[in-house]
Amino acid sequence: MTGFADGESTFDLQITKSKLYKLGWRIIPSFSIELHKKGFRILQKYPIFFFSIGSLRVRSRDGQIIYSVSSLEEIRNIIIAHFNKYPLNTQKRADFELWKLGIELLNKKENTAEWLAKFLAIKSTMNKGLSPALKTEFSNIMSVSRPSVILPDTLDPNWIAGFTDAEGCFHVQISNSKTTKTGKSVGLVFRIVQDSRDALLIAKLGKQLGCGN
Repeated sequence: MTGFADGESTFDLQITKSKLYKLGWRIIPSFSIELHKKGFRILQKYPIFFFSIGSLRVRSRDGQIIYSVSSLEEIRNIIIAHFNKYPLNTQKRADFELWKLGIELLNKKENTAEWLAKFLAIKSTMNKGLSPALKTEFSNIMSVSRPSVILPDTLDPNWIAGFTDAEGCFHVQISNSKTTKTGKSVGLVFRIVQDSRDALLIAKLGKQLGCGN
């Protein structure tokens, strides 16, 4: 399951304006996975695996299926506990470690300007960083350092299977050929595509499988 989350999950700290909060801002932590509707059977398993926490919903505008957990207690006791025990291997691991720092701040409930600034410093380093609106509102925020991701000596086969479920492609490639009677050649391709920041992970995967490039 960690392998699948490495490919499809998001660890987020949503920060939005709200007059209902002392500082004028609301912070919502979440762990979520979003898939095309054909992945509904996979997402159905997540609430079961995580002891019936979280919720499943269908986004009406595009039919995407979303599994999400936003309860602070459930995040702390179940989601974080799982990924501490079964670590992520992509650069998403760095986002998770930063996310944990944000969860710790939420638990403190200080509600001061300095407290909010710490959240923004963390969020600015996570995922895609601060939104344009937040950058305008908080132009003096200094980003925290992004944690390093240290790969294990050997990738767990179960992680590889889960990661393949999320990111792998089994492809039949048909191309023109001058050496066959039909004028076509057929090739079978297994492919995983990732951002270049995970080049070392992909190289390790290929070396462990003993094939590919």
